[in-house]
Amino acid sequence: MIKKGKYFCIFFIVLFLLTSCWDKQEIDDQQFVISIGIDKNMEDTISSNVLPNRYLITYTTPNLATIQSKGGGGTEPSRFSQSTVGDTMTGTTKKAITHYLEPLNFDHVKTIILGKALAEDKRLVQEVLDYLDRNPQFSRTIPIFIADGTAKEILEQKEEGRTFRNRYAIQDRDITAIPDELIIDIGKVLSQLENSGGTTFIPKIFISEKNIGISGGAVFRDYQFQGWLAEREVRALSWLLGKNRRGYFPISYQETYIPYEVSNVTSNLISASYDEFLKVKLEIKTEGDMSEYTLDSSQFPINTEWIKEIEDEMEKQIEKEIKELIYKLQREYKVDILRLNNKIRIKYPEIWKEIEKDYEKIFENAQIEVEIKLSIRRIGMYL
Repeated sequence: MIKKGKYFCIFFIVLFLLTSCWDKQEIDDQQFVISIGIDKNMEDTISSNVLPNRYLITYTTPNLATIQSKGGGGTEPSRFSQSTVGDTMTGTTKKAITHYLEPLNFDHVKTIILGKALAEDKRLVQEVLDYLDRNPQFSRTIPIFIADGTAKEILEQKEEGRTFRNRYAIQDRDITAIPDELIIDIGKVLSQLENSGGTTFIPKIFISEKNIGISGGAVFRDYQFQGWLAEREVRALSWLLGKNRRGYFPISYQETYIPYEVSNVTSNLISASYDEFLKVKLEIKTEGDMSEYTLDSSQFPINTEWIKEIEDEMEKQIEKEIKELIYKLQREYKVDILRLNNKIRIKYPEIWKEIEKDYEKIFENAQIEVEIKLSIRRIGMYL
């Protein structure tokens, strides 16, 4: 028995040592995609299987030789972009593989960009999101953006004075007018669309003179692009969602520009009622710093009374921006991206049961009151 036990041990040890990863792929035998741009193919072309080539997908891959030898510098391009047309997302990717002659790896994708024309096509939007949801290689934390033109143009744009890391990892962006908390990832988009009947907000990415910028955003209703929100309107949205930490809000007061840097913000539903109309009240509380003013303190003395005046003025201007946004969402886009429905459903379930079926129409005529409570906690050092 002891000898048999020894033989079994030797057998399993040898078997373990001979075991290897049967599906292993070497790094040099793959193309690592770091950005992917998905456009609607506007050219009337037909693929070999007589199905229209509906997609134009741009894959961006790094020039590994340049990165290893020069750290991303030099005159050699630090990345390559390849665009391929196809009938489906899967089919287009398979066609792209024939160009690269190597499998495409999406484990390290940093950015997903959808073109505006594709965003306007409900069917294509649903197909793209379904593909991203099913494919395990795409992380749920990848930021997603809508291009104001085509995604292909964004990914082929040559930026000046940018390192390889900043050029593709949008998380390291330094040209953005959107609070970090509103840079939305694919996981949040999928969740919001599923839970709100195809409604969401996605930031806009665009080409400036020499670089890529992020400002404003796209409003979706029923899985379809409805229109843009400007930078000012996105800022108002961030207040309503309580997502403006580390945000920035400037005002003009007594012919002087005063910046308010947000350190904390909350947005809560205080009350809700439904009779002839839905009536809700939101309370937004924010704390922050006044980081600059003017050196002439003799003309404009900084004291408790003056700070209270600034707080009141900021509250009025924030409230004005918020009211303008709410009016646009109710009258023009007719869509609730404020997530009022979720707040009412959680806090006032009886009211939600009454309005759930006709909520979209009820939201259009809802009376939404907003109360701002702003506090300036720090004003820095002054003479």
